[in-house]
Amino acid sequence: MINKRPIIAITICWLLGNIIISSSNSNISILWIISLLVIAIIIVLLRRCTVILALILVGCLLAGAGQRYMVDLHNKTALVEEWDNSMIETFETKVIGIITSTVEIDGDRVSFDLETSQIFRSNGIIANNIKEKFKVYVTLQTEDELEVAKHWKRGLNIQLSGELSRPAVKNNDGGFDYRQYLKYSRIHWLLKSKGSQSLQQLPDAESFSINRFKSMIDELRVKISAPLDQLFSKDQSGYIKGLILGIREELDPEQFRQFSTLGLTHILAISGLHVAVFMYIVTAILRIFRCSKERIIYVLLILIPLYVAITGGSPSVLRAGLMAMLGLIAARMNILKDGLHLIAIVALALVIINPYMIHNISFQLSFIVTIGLILGVPALSKVLPRTKQIKWLMDTLSVTLVAQFVSFPLTIYYFNQFHLLSFVANLILVPFISFIVMPLASFVMLISHVQLSIAKPFVQLVQWCNDASFKIVALLSKVHPLHFIWATPPIWWIVGWYALLLAFFALLQTQYAKHSEMIDDTSENNKETVPLHGIEELNILFPSRKVSYFRKHGKLLILTLLAVGCLIYAYEPLMFARFAYVSFLDVGQGLYVYL
Repeated sequence: MINKRPIIAITICWLLGNIIISSSNSNISILWIISLLVIAIIIVLLRRCTVILALILVGCLLAGAGQRYMVDLHNKTALVEEWDNSMIETFETKVIGIITSTVEIDGDRVSFDLETSQIFRSNGIIANNIKEKFKVYVTLQTEDELEVAKHWKRGLNIQLSGELSRPAVKNNDGGFDYRQYLKYSRIHWLLKSKGSQSLQQLPDAESFSINRFKSMIDELRVKISAPLDQLFSKDQSGYIKGLILGIREELDPEQFRQFSTLGLTHILAISGLHVAVFMYIVTAILRIFRCSKERIIYVLLILIPLYVAITGGSPSVLRAGLMAMLGLIAARMNILKDGLHLIAIVALALVIINPYMIHNISFQLSFIVTIGLILGVPALSKVLPRTKQIKWLMDTLSVTLVAQFVSFPLTIYYFNQFHLLSFVANLILVPFISFIVMPLASFVMLISHVQLSIAKPFVQLVQWCNDASFKIVALLSKVHPLHFIWATPPIWWIVGWYALLLAFFALLQTQYAKHSEMIDDTSENNKETVPLHGIEELNILFPSRKVSYFRKHGKLLILTLLAVGCLIYAYEPLMFARFAYVSFLDVGQGLYVYL
């Protein structure tokens, strides 16, 4: 396995090095690295890996750890230590910098990221040429200021006054660590201002920059989605923008909560599903014009990066876009076509560019689910009925089943909830939205730029499809008895669950797949042979051995029992506990005791 797929082993080692150093305990990190080096030596001694490849893997492990260590070492505030040490809670400041993120407006609060070049303190201290990133929150005072804030955008050079403070830390076990979250974005300070008058726009500092380019992409997204506001109602328009372009700011909060309850938010997060639909639409259009296969590949290689940029460039769409481009290049050159190799190359590239990418939930879910589909769907498909009449149904069923089981550990780890009707919702809505709603809504959006009147006949159909989706989601999400709240499982439990899944896929791929092939071969041979009379008498002389049910399905039963045991432990981790403990919850205004 290691010798046949070295790229996968290299990626795993690099990621392990990154993960180990991300631990806050340096002694444990060193112990983990030593343990992995010992395992590498054992693998070489057992001749499961060549010495040269083992040295390369050890080098990748150390390189991944070293990169993460150096990035953490330099990921510190650029402000002088005196400012940090002298600060009790907050202090007044004035900064000059460039907005580096999209400007989000939520009610009366506006937020964005700001990269500064000059920082002033109220006592006259000034810091020049310091590139410090701030998370900015501006509280609007009047309704008129909302119109002013709508003109703020990425790439603007501004002067801003407000209170500077450090982000909150995690005070409760299992709580959200906002300071750590912002650190992964290289942000160490919060800047809070009141009123739009605290922000003043300055002349552009640069004629062209990466932020200016991103601002152009933001404006392009707005222009592309603009006709949707004229054709659809507010809730429909916000949903379609999230579905096609990844613009989630206008989604109805209650609608998003219902999608989240059923585990359907991946539909609204641009990922491999959306890239696949986009490629299918482009390919279908090019085939109408009788373009050759090679020309279609070249056009897709140009359009996919543009689609990734327009849809926001999230980790999931980056993964899908890069995998699609590598797959197209491989198909054109008739080389590397293994999906696991492609996803390993993409994961390694993204983590090398940004080591903190590994902590992104979208990154984790995207890669874990994709790997699960590559390994699990072929194995599960071999044991399901494969008649032509229901092949499409079996394919959808296998994809949905594998995706649910693979995403389950991360779902309960990060969101602490799981709805048993999530499988039904995904089985019904994902194909419906992917093959009907998305292409139809994309078609309406595109032709609306030519002439609104041409698009209007299709608007009613899109609205009907969306209303049907909303009703199904609302109906299923209200089945509260099937909505379960889960405790955050330990890391070893998540690793164990994925080990069971790998064992289950391997069992289906070998034992049960071979059994089904033997049955198929027998049925085919029976069509071409004539039964021999008197063959029953031979059974007396040579009786066939009956294999016991447990011997035939024992491994599957054991894996199933282990999986059920894991589920019970995850849902009731304290079922067999013989101790009591007291938790003190910090609510910011005192202590709340939970017994």
